Amino acid sequence: MRGENGAVVVYLFALICVIGYVAGSNLYLLAGSSNEYNVTIDKVWIKSQGDNGQKYLFSDTEGNVYSVEDSYWNWIFDASDRFATIKQNKTYHINTFGRRSHWFSNYPNAIKIAPIN
Repeated sequence: MRGENGAVVVYLFALICVIGYVAGSNLYLLAGSSNEYNVTIDKVWIKSQGDNGQKYLFSDTEGNVYSVEDSYWNWIFDASDRFATIKQNKTYHINTFGRRSHWFSNYPNAIKIAPIN
């Protein structure tokens, strides 16, 4: 009986560690992650995600990469419309949400994109 209880405790501890790691990683991406920038667009492209669809990306002249995705967290679901408005060599004021994560291949999400005249 003692062996079974010990195995259950080890299993629950491992499960809590995995859940904490995944939740902590995602919270890192969200915590303190809203920013505003004025950027000049350098490149615009679409990255295939296989069966999961595609990801809209653009870079600025400083070498930063941003994504344009729907945001369930912010209730914004017009990614393709936002992506269609950006043009190379034009300057925009963008609001971003999220952070760059090399581990999860995430980029700050441009949730608002407004041209600067």
